[in-house]
Amino acid sequence: MESTFWLESINVYNQKWALSFTPTCARLSYHRGATASLCGRRGGIALLQAEIRVESGQQEDFLDSNTLARTIVDMVEEKQASDILLLDVREQTSIADYFVIATVDNERQAQAIENDLLEQLKLKQNIRPLGIEGIENRSGWTLLDYGDVIVHLFTEETRDYYDLEELWAKANVVIKVL
Repeated sequence: MESTFWLESINVYNQKWALSFTPTCARLSYHRGATASLCGRRGGIALLQAEIRVESGQQEDFLDSNTLARTIVDMVEEKQASDILLLDVREQTSIADYFVIATVDNERQAQAIENDLLEQLKLKQNIRPLGIEGIENRSGWTLLDYGDVIVHLFTEETRDYYDLEELWAKANVVIKVL
């Protein structure tokens, strides 16, 4: 009998997958029935065949980074943030495709926007941020990392101080909402 080793979960396109290993197979499984297997033996590594199937017959619709970024811009605008900027940074960096930069009146508004993004994106698309920074230390800058899209919420003073627009001046402006 082969031993099976489990890795609690990993993120693939912002979705949680369970990963298990045996000496000859690696299997990914997703709670909606999708599985992926790599099985076979070649130098002790599972490489010979690859199979991906969706057992439940349901295909998941993933938002591409552009659609996700525009959705976030709409949500941030709905919560009354100002001076919203969507930058395409794909040609400048590999850390993200888009930056959403917005000004908030205060930390409370930043918290409300953060909560709305977390709730709505989780409900509608099952997307969770990879990381959230800044809300605890009241720095005037909250960052939500959605992988290909990074959201920066600034108070006016902090935005002027860090001046990300100048730092990323070569990036293409996709949307600017005043």
